[in-house]
Amino acid sequence: MKKIAFSSLTALPEALLSNLDSLGYHSMTPIQAESLPVILDGRDLIAQAKTGSGKTAAFGLGILANINPRWFAVQALVLCPTRELADQVAQEIRRLARSIDNIKVVTLTGGSPMGPQRASLEHGAHIVVGTPGRLQDHLYRESLNLAGVKTLVLDEADRMIDMGFIEEIVGIVRACPRQRQTLLLSATYPDTIRKASAQFLRQPVEVKVEALHSGDHIEQWFYKVKPETRLETVTRILQHVRPASALAFCNTKERCKELVKDLQARGFSALALYGDLEQRDRDQILLRFANKSTTVLVATDVALAGWTSRNWTW
Repeated sequence: MKKIAFSSLTALPEALLSNLDSLGYHSMTPIQAESLPVILDGRDLIAQAKTGSGKTAAFGLGILANINPRWFAVQALVLCPTRELADQVAQEIRRLARSIDNIKVVTLTGGSPMGPQRASLEHGAHIVVGTPGRLQDHLYRESLNLAGVKTLVLDEADRMIDMGFIEEIVGIVRACPRQRQTLLLSATYPDTIRKASAQFLRQPVEVKVEALHSGDHIEQWFYKVKPETRLETVTRILQHVRPASALAFCNTKERCKELVKDLQARGFSALALYGDLEQRDRDQILLRFANKSTTVLVATDVALAGWTSRNWTW
């Protein structure tokens, strides 16, 4: 696909274009080239692309192009399935907004005290990024007012619905104005999500971009083992390969703990990451894995939702 420069988007303010240039963002990724014109035109969107494709910058730029910095009200709301993804999205929006004075982005997620979040909201915010459960808590306590929302983003919608957040999402959407722009971004878009999201969208434009890499560059191994030998097999494979960094997924935190225990007993530097950890502990574990002081990170898939290659070096 031919590269298209951000500067070709005449609807993007000059301040945003200058900041993109300083960040090294000169040309758009395929998902940005397909979706940004639709977003800037104010239309609803369904964008299907894999993690790391540039979806965050696409909806972030669309939000910022439509923000009124002088009006201290929540004008954009981004829903994410996990704390980690919400933090990542908020950080990226702040980077994109650094050329605009006084843009305030507030993150509302579980695992953090309500008090500081409520105090931050009392002083006003332009953009809120949060997880469904914590956003619903703030709505119930009337500490979050969504009457001024112009742009609603459902990021990683497939994960949120798979995690059972549909009721929370419906309640949050109902608290937003009917006249708004809704952007739904997802790695997959099965019929179950299509039906669930139909009530949120108005004549959406659908955009789908295939993976940026070829499967030819990925070597895949498959081992069929008995359940009782699974942990033993994983540890033996890692002993044989001896990777500089390795990421293992388990479906429960108990499995994570068991695998980490086995790996540590065999001399590996391994840590577990799962949903019940305090935010401070999560951050410390991620930092140790990112700086390679820990070789193996064993995590539940939900706990790692939203990681992208641009944030971590493997």
